[in-house]
Amino acid sequence: MKKLNAFAFLSLFAMIVFCSSKEASVKEFIVDTSENVSTQLGGDLDEHGCVVSGGYTWSEVLQDCIRLFEQGIRVEKIDGNGAAFLVFSGDSIRVELFFSDGRKSEILEQYALPEGGCAWSATDDGTKNVQLIEGLWTISQRGRIIYRQQQSENDAALGRLQIRTYEGLLPCASCPGIRYTLTVRNREYSGDGSFWLLLTYLDAEQGEDRSFVYTGRRFTQRGMPNDNNATVWQLVADDGETIFNFLYEDEKTLIRLNDKFEKSDNNLNYSLKLSCELLSKVDIFDIRNNIRFLNNSFISVVNCSQKLISLIFGTTALDGKEPSFSCELLSKVDIFDIRNNTSTRR
Repeated sequence: MKKLNAFAFLSLFAMIVFCSSKEASVKEFIVDTSENVSTQLGGDLDEHGCVVSGGYTWSEVLQDCIRLFEQGIRVEKIDGNGAAFLVFSGDSIRVELFFSDGRKSEILEQYALPEGGCAWSATDDGTKNVQLIEGLWTISQRGRIIYRQQQSENDAALGRLQIRTYEGLLPCASCPGIRYTLTVRNREYSGDGSFWLLLTYLDAEQGEDRSFVYTGRRFTQRGMPNDNNATVWQLVADDGETIFNFLYEDEKTLIRLNDKFEKSDNNLNYSLKLSCELLSKVDIFDIRNNIRFLNNSFISVVNCSQKLISLIFGTTALDGKEPSFSCELLSKVDIFDIRNNTSTRR
């Protein structure tokens, strides 16, 4: 066997020591990506042509690929961990239920309640119901509420709705890097909120990227080691076990912390930068013969740091109250088609 010369041996030793120390310092930031704690995204397109690596899923009632976090109404499980998303059809006659545990979606049909108003159910016996109760969306089963919308999600007194997306490429112990795409949704004056997180492990398996999606609640707390005034965002996934900690450094920067709320002690990059922010939301009503149609679409106007963006459409249901008005101009919205950083008025 050929002997290594002294320089080659020292070089090899240095490489081993460096790689081992790097792996040790990165491990404390590694996320468990076993299938029971997150939604693992497979190939790039599903049978409907939805880009699953981008978090899109097929909605039967909308006949389109959607991201539930953007177009669904999130409701929290009352007992235990988990959540569901309500996606209404354009005419609000049907609602599709998507569950965070990955079970098959369910479609419920609208029916009239004897006391007035309406609800949605698979059958008229109320086995499983979707209903707006005291301003909050609920899912009930055999008369017992099992999912309810968070109060802060629908409380205008807490300020305007904020939707912000942060992105960054963070270190990985066994791959070239992990791309984070984090979207946080909350009211302006509320420390609570919800989140959608896409983790993409680059070249993870035989040169192929692997992606995982987490959804859950965002909580805000004050203080961390060596900084009592720090603002920390704690993201608790719907499985109730996976937790992500971020230092809110400023309005444009988040820094990943370990489970002890500590920054990394190496010089690697653990920051996410603001890439998209909701600027305003415009409600669009279809008014004919002084009657507002049940579908209430909206356009979200976002600032995506000069990136190519598309207008985000969604649907929500009315609260069953008929408006008493004829017609009034509330606002005027110019819509631009943005391509290659140039805008064309439409």
